[in-house]
Amino acid sequence: MPDASPDAALFAALLASRPSPATPPPDGTAELVLRLADSIRHGSALLREAAAELAGGRGIARLPDLLAQAELASLEQAACARGLLEVLPRPGERRAA
Repeated sequence: MPDASPDAALFAALLASRPSPATPPPDGTAELVLRLADSIRHGSALLREAAAELAGGRGIARLPDLLAQAELASLEQAACARGLLEVLPRPGERRAA
């Protein structure tokens, strides 16, 4: 069986680490989540813009730049996901009190 995707591991860790209302998340978690969400929105917007360029028959002049920016957004997503996996406990682990 193939290994679980990094996204599946991230979401499993997020689910397993749901804090009780009295337990704050580990330092930096909120910033990583916000950066991840922002990079996802940014990458999606860039890809929509690239698709509109192609669909609108405007040629491909801007396409390389849009795709390069989308790739950078994707790399930011990966960095945030790795950061979240580092600060969140693995399924079955408990956080130190």
